[in-house]
Amino acid sequence: MRTALLVVDLQNAFCKPDGSFARRGLAIASIDRVVDRSRRLVEHAGQAGWLVVATRLVYAADYHDGGLLVARDPAIRALGAYRDESFDAALVADLGPLPGDALVVRKTRYDPFCGTTLEAELRARGVGDVVVCGVTTNVCVESTVRSAHDRDFPVRLVEDAVSSYDAALHRASIETMARHFATRTTLAELLGEPAVRAR
Repeated sequence: MRTALLVVDLQNAFCKPDGSFARRGLAIASIDRVVDRSRRLVEHAGQAGWLVVATRLVYAADYHDGGLLVARDPAIRALGAYRDESFDAALVADLGPLPGDALVVRKTRYDPFCGTTLEAELRARGVGDVVVCGVTTNVCVESTVRSAHDRDFPVRLVEDAVSSYDAALHRASIETMARHFATRTTLAELLGEPAVRAR
């Protein structure tokens, strides 16, 4: 069985100072570190023969596909956030090139399995377990981990390659996922490198 690396929402909206998340006054802690570690994970995945899946939160220009997620947060529409073919919706360039067989999943909900063909694509490619990194820990990352678990994919959460806009929620989310839905790991453990103290 094959492993899939799920890179959650490392797009300009969340990762860049001129993205819509920052323009809403929200900042993801150590985002450059998360992107760099995710880039290293993508490189490792390519060398190891893993499937790489990158998710993006993207909406139509009129937000007709936004559902409750957009309805509950008027700032999304007001800022034109996550619109298709916009700067906001594009994967961050710092992530580097994806392997040739990588999948890029457009999603309109926190959970990338919801309303997409992701599960079928993973099954068709013989994926038996998943490794997860990205943002934000307590929202889209946790939604991804829970949904993968509920579909019987064993999950490894790379806890030093995820982050959030709130340190307390970040920590609580990692503890919740580790207790119920995933196995915690680190970049060094996955790469077989000597352990280093988290900064």
